[in-house]
Amino acid sequence: NYLMTTYESQNRPKPGQFSLGYDLRLRNDVARFIAQDAKNSPFEVKGGGFLSTFKTGIDNYLYLIWYKGGLIKERAGIVYTIYENELEIPNSQKIIYHNKFIYVTKNERN
Repeated sequence: NYLMTTYESQNRPKPGQFSLGYDLRLRNDVARFIAQDAKNSPFEVKGGGFLSTFKTGIDNYLYLIWYKGGLIKERAGIVYTIYENELEIPNSQKIIYHNKFIYVTKNERN
């Protein structure tokens, strides 16, 4: 677990060094929360901050949410945004879930 961020520890590598990111338990808890909060309604999931810079930035989350029964749909009325850095969350966004390192906001489209 030295190269991973877990509930028990966070090892920040120096610039240029490698990290495996967040462990499955942290991401699984986020996926469970989103799937349960949506209550069988379709929703969209986006990456916020650094996660939005890569098309595949939230693929791990999307799979876990789908696996937990989440009805992911593009352009749905509810949008969950996942952030892995609290400082990247705009002030206009309300955090509805967070564990030690991952944050989720929720918005409804008009």
